[in-house]
Amino acid sequence: ERAEAIIADFKSRLAALQAEIPPGEKPIYASLQINNTLPGKGTLYTEVVNAGGFRTAGEALGFSGYQTVPLERLIQVPADLISTRSQYESPPSMATQSLRHPLLRQMASRAYAAIDIPARYTTCTTPETLNMVAQLVQARKDVDAAKKAKPRTAAVGAR
Repeated sequence: ERAEAIIADFKSRLAALQAEIPPGEKPIYASLQINNTLPGKGTLYTEVVNAGGFRTAGEALGFSGYQTVPLERLIQVPADLISTRSQYESPPSMATQSLRHPLLRQMASRAYAAIDIPARYTTCTTPETLNMVAQLVQARKDVDAAKKAKPRTAAVGAR
């Protein structure tokens, strides 16, 4: 009974959050990880991102699972929302330093918004996962408002 109540509450809260998502095509969320690893279709991370009103950069690139994407390909993704934070930033390493590459900073500056989602929300699906969905729903509202205020220009990736 208790488990059924938790599941019902989760579904109800998720539905309420999703009702707040503005209509229209899902913008692209680039959650950059160490070594330029991105989640694509068929991952729990992507399912949660989709539930929050976005699609992942991996989906936009058309792959499944997690893949390491060359920087040259990655910066071509017109990300609307971006995160370049990693739970593995300390101690510093060559892998985490890639998240500070000037081209990734440039990519981040072209995004409409940035987000920092704690790793505990992405490890496995628990009621805490709804906190990530809530952050993404709010980010979706922010991205949509920013797009209206400053629409994308004709140049690829320009904002």
